[in-house]
Amino acid sequence: MGISVTHQTQLFLYSVLLGCYLGIFKDLISIIKTYIPKNKFYELFFDFIFFSVFTIVTFSYILKSNEGEVRSYILIGEALGFVIYKMSVSQYFVKIISFLLKIVLKLTLVPIYKILKFILSLFSGIIKKIHSKTSLKAKKIFINSKFSLKHTRIMLYNLFNKR
Repeated sequence: MGISVTHQTQLFLYSVLLGCYLGIFKDLISIIKTYIPKNKFYELFFDFIFFSVFTIVTFSYILKSNEGEVRSYILIGEALGFVIYKMSVSQYFVKIISFLLKIVLKLTLVPIYKILKFILSLFSGIIKKIHSKTSLKAKKIFINSKFSLKHTRIMLYNLFNKR
């Protein structure tokens, strides 16, 4: 049974759309990379995630839409969609998402930081009180103790003569 030209055209256009979606995913990963310290391990990790998702999505699309038959126009369509997205909308998408992410982080992290700072200030007051009380008791115990940690130099024959 053959594949009609309309079905092939439809597969090609959907693969172009899939390439655009994969470009969006790549931009989201690059935005996440900007908030993580630069490290070769993290770059390798995120690239591995991108290519793994890219491979799984492409394989799933080919398996579902074309019964597992790999056709070159599907792969070309994905690449074309990816390039079209990167050359047209990508820079605006990254700016908008980065701006929204900064706003969300400011609205969520700043109150959380203030709450944690307040809680830690309460605990630090309690800890200071406990420390002052225990340090006074420890000083008294140290002063009143018979055995000090520092050995005094006493000659051995003096110990025997005192008896």
